[in-house]
Amino acid sequence: FSKPDESASDVEETMQPEHGFEEDVRPTDDSNALSNAVLEQLSQQRMRRNLFKGLVFFLRREVPRLSMEFIIRSFGGKLGWETSLEATSPYVETDNAVTHVIADR
Repeated sequence: FSKPDESASDVEETMQPEHGFEEDVRPTDDSNALSNAVLEQLSQQRMRRNLFKGLVFFLRREVPRLSMEFIIRSFGGKLGWETSLEATSPYVETDNAVTHVIADR
């Protein structure tokens, strides 16, 4: 590293990186802001995923079931539909678990 006759300041100079900045990388305000933005975005995604959690929607026959089913299930909700369309609906309109009825008219 250094010769015995060099002073301490010469030794420190030889140990510094060539580019004039320290190799020790510390978080900056920009990286903290970015981390906070990412955490906020993840929090909002979690909130959206559970927006309809605990809610049961019943779709009447005139409602576009596949589109509504995609939206409701994407946000954590459950749904049923009129049995005239498909006999496998997990809920009927008179079920006490139904919290919302969606009709097109």
